[in-house]
Amino acid sequence: MTREIENIIKRLPEQDWWARRKAIADLLGYPEEEYFGYLEAGIRDHENANLRNAAMEVYKALGREALPSLTGLAKDADPEVRLFTANVLCSIGDKRSLPLLYTLMKDADANVR
Repeated sequence: MTREIENIIKRLPEQDWWARRKAIADLLGYPEEEYFGYLEAGIRDHENANLRNAAMEVYKALGREALPSLTGLAKDADPEVRLFTANVLCSIGDKRSLPLLYTLMKDADANVR
């Protein structure tokens, strides 16, 4: 990960909506493969709601480009991660996510379903 991406990532969990939107826009200028790991960790973070929300916003902004990373998160052992993944997939609205959503609709956890 480059220093530029690291600096942008530090700004992502800002509480100020405008600052977060700017950080997301800046981040989208880089290849998503360089920061998917950070987004995945953000979705898994139970302590920092701002970080989790920012990660979800970045995934939504990426749209279909986020599907490879979201595919892994849809299989995560943590039901909250699967739930947030389902929410992001629905927000993206790409028909290629339907098989993943179908799988999540049959999830063992009622909240995920």
